[in-house]
Amino acid sequence: LFESIFSSSITGSIILADTNNLTDNLPIIGQEYLSVKIQTNSPDKVDAATYDFTENLLLINSLQMREDGASGNQFLLLEFSTSELQKDQRIRINQSYTGSYSDIFISIMRNHLKSRKKLFVEPSAGTKKIIFPNFSPFEAIHMMKRQAVSSHDRSPTYMFFEDLQGYHFRSLSSMYAQPSILTYETSVPGS
Repeated sequence: LFESIFSSSITGSIILADTNNLTDNLPIIGQEYLSVKIQTNSPDKVDAATYDFTENLLLINSLQMREDGASGNQFLLLEFSTSELQKDQRIRINQSYTGSYSDIFISIMRNHLKSRKKLFVEPSAGTKKIIFPNFSPFEAIHMMKRQAVSSHDRSPTYMFFEDLQGYHFRSLSSMYAQPSILTYETSVPGS
C-alpha cells in the first residue's frame, strides 16, 4: 500500500500465486474489485491495527505482469487504488458553492464522490463563493487547498490526501501539533 500527503488516494500492488489459472478462467482484465482485510501483529495487542477494505472496496486498475511458475502455476502482479480515484476520473462538477472551503470539501466528498470514509477536516476561515466549471472533484479540492486558510491559526498550508484512516483536508500546522507516535534514536552498535 502506498500513501503520501502529496497523493489524493491510496494506491498499491499485490502479487498473487495463481494455481487455478484465474487469468483465463475468469478472466482478470484490470476492472475487478479487491476486498482485503489486513491486521498488523503486535505482542501486546495494544499497537495492533486493522485496515479493513471489505466495505470500501479497492479497484484493480491493471494486470501488470503474469509470470509462469513451477508446477503450472502463475504469479500475477495487480495494481489497485481506492474507488474515489476512479470516480474522480468519471465525474465533473459544474456548480457554484457558498461557504467555507472545509464545508465545500465535505460536500464534494459526500455528494459527488459518495465517499463513506472518515474525513479529517480542519475548519477554514471565511465564507467563499466559488464556481467550478467542469472540474473533477480532486481538481476542485486541490484548487481550494491552495487558497484555504485555517480559522485556528491562519495557516495557509492546507494539504489534501488519503491515508489508511480516511481523507484529510487540513493544514500542516495541525499535523505538526499532534503528539509524537514514535521516537527514533540513532546509536552506535555495542555502545
